[in-house]
Order: sequence, then structure tokens, then C-alpha cells
Amino acid sequence: MVKIITDSPEKTIDVAKKIGELLKPNDLIAFKGGLGAGKTTFTRGIAIGMGLGDEVSSPTFAIVNEYRGEVSLYHFDMYRIKNSDDLETTGFYDYPLEKNVFVIEWSENILDVLPKNTIYITINYLDDDKREIFIEGDERFAHFEYWYIWKNCFCCYLYRRKYYSKLYNSNRTYTFSSYVTFMQKNDWRCRF
Repeated sequence: MVKIITDSPEKTIDVAKKIGELLKPNDLIAFKGGLGAGKTTFTRGIAIGMGLGDEVSSPTFAIVNEYRGEVSLYHFDMYRIKNSDDLETTGFYDYPLEKNVFVIEWSENILDVLPKNTIYITINYLDDDKREIFIEGDERFAHFEYWYIWKNCFCCYLYRRKYYSKLYNSNRTYTFSSYVTFMQKNDWRCRF
């Protein structure tokens, strides 16, 4: 499980964009989180990362919104769905997951019907701008914590400079995965 804390809607969208870039057909994201946690904002970032634009709105009354592209995104809201019988009446099973990506808000209401390969994202409201995000269920996202730290934290910026200077002095090539390995080997954890 990966844990990331963001301190603005823009940074939350950045995390979601990165996830969107890695999604592929047959991926299903199940959101957990209360009202106002940022599930629709996160979905906006996913859509941007998938190249679908940022015109994303909550499907609360429509049950599902579709954003079309090479790989389309189906954005479901299961707030009013209480069991698998209710789910059947929405037409959920008629949508083609195998060729698209599904994002489901209020997935807690249908956990018993979600596939084994579901990617779970829990968003916890900490304050008006700050969110705690947990990502679990897929190895593609295993290094997100390091990516986010690498991108956003000043103390980690200083650590990166130390890393870069080691590379420069050894004439080696930089890659993000080599940076992650360096951080893990030295048991680096952000101090903030």
C-alpha cells in the first residue's frame, strides 16, 4: 500500500494524472472516502492523465458519466446503490470494462461484486486543502510515494542533489527507478 499526503487540489490532481497515465483497459478503480474527500477531483486528474481533458463532473444524479477517448473512462457514483440488485438496475454490467477504465465512487456499497484486480484508492479529508491518499491493489503504483516525494518535497530536493552529485562524480546515468533504488537502499524517508 502506498500513502501520499497532498496539500492542495493541484497536487491531488498531479497524483491522479500520474495514475491516469499508467491505466490500461480493464482497470477498475474503487474509491473510498467521505463526502468532500476529493473523489471527483481525483477523477478529473485521472481523465487528464488518460488524455481525456478536464471536463469531469460528479455523476451523483446520472449514476455514470462517460469520457470518450482511445480508452474511455466510465465514472460511476454508487452512493444510492445499496446492494447487487440495485446495481443490476443501473446497467452497470452492460458497460465494456475490458476495453475501458472504470472509476467508482462510493465503492463501499458494492465491494462484493468488484473484481479481484480492483485498484483501491482511499481519500481522507484532513483539512480544506490537505488529503491523505492510500493506493493499493496493483504493483504499477508501488513507487508512487517516492515519485511524489521526489517531485514535491524540499528536503527531498536536497537529497536529490546529493544523489545527482554522486551520479555526476561517477559518470552514471540518472533514471527515476535508479533514484528509487538509491532511496530504498539508504532507507530514506521524508522528514516532513
